[in-house]
Amino acid sequence: MKISQVSKIFDIPAETPRFIEREGFVHPSRSGDGQYREYGIKAFGELFDYMTYRKLGLPLKDIEYYMKTGSLDFLSDKMKHKEFQLAHEISRMGLLKTYIEAYRKKL
Repeated sequence: MKISQVSKIFDIPAETPRFIEREGFVHPSRSGDGQYREYGIKAFGELFDYMTYRKLGLPLKDIEYYMKTGSLDFLSDKMKHKEFQLAHEISRMGLLKTYIEAYRKKL
């Protein structure tokens, strides 16, 4: 699969997989003449994993560490921390909503 096809599947610009490759997260092979990246099953899986971790909100350094070590304990700790952050943000947003509603009633 070529980079244009991968970009369409993930709905991302073609530069994104190039960046991910430059950072060492994805390892596509090259076509015979070296002009094109070929995303086989392994490279596609790496890209899928990377995109999943980004959507979960992991920073690049954490993705890099996890992809190098495969430490499920590390990933679990990061997900717990992310859950805590989200719960805090939801609570904060709920409070803000309450304040806004009260203010609107005063208007």
